Amino acid sequence: MVVADTVNHALRRLDLGTGEVTTLAGTGRQWWRGSPTAGLARETDLSSPWDVAVWRGLVWIAMAGVHQLWAYDPGDETVAAVAGTTNEGLVDGPGAEAWFAQPSGLAVAADGERLWLADSETSALRWVDPDGVVHTAVGTGLFDFGHRDGAAVRSPPSPRICGNRATRSWSGRRSWSSSRPGTG
Repeated sequence: MVVADTVNHALRRLDLGTGEVTTLAGTGRQWWRGSPTAGLARETDLSSPWDVAVWRGLVWIAMAGVHQLWAYDPGDETVAAVAGTTNEGLVDGPGAEAWFAQPSGLAVAADGERLWLADSETSALRWVDPDGVVHTAVGTGLFDFGHRDGAAVRSPPSPRICGNRATRSWSGRRSWSSSRPGTG
């Protein structure tokens, strides 16, 4: 199992059989502008990884601290920024040009063709396609917070997202419904 260790700016491997924890990526230091955005995984600083998902042979990392998506390659034990400029906002396009705002939750579509993400500070549901292009399914901009049931702007294929202590589900009929366990 791979775990995003947000506070320690690292990815950890947890062996469920033995309970042993090992570091896969990160130095324990937070990434700062000007630091390398690719390299040997245990020699490259990370910044507040919030979630991970295995997609297309890589462990994708929601790097909330720098508004990017990074990937860990278990084959060569490297990490690299794969989407996001570090600018905060909601801009779609090729990964190197896309803007995020604290990407936090990751999930792979059932057919494996999309990597879905919850982009926290835009209350947006977004996805990355196999060509590395970032798209927005629902959401309009930075700090345009949601939690409003009803008509949706675009039609994603039945996702569920979690954020701000709320689970949002797409009904398939151009509307959202909410379940709020806790006080978001």
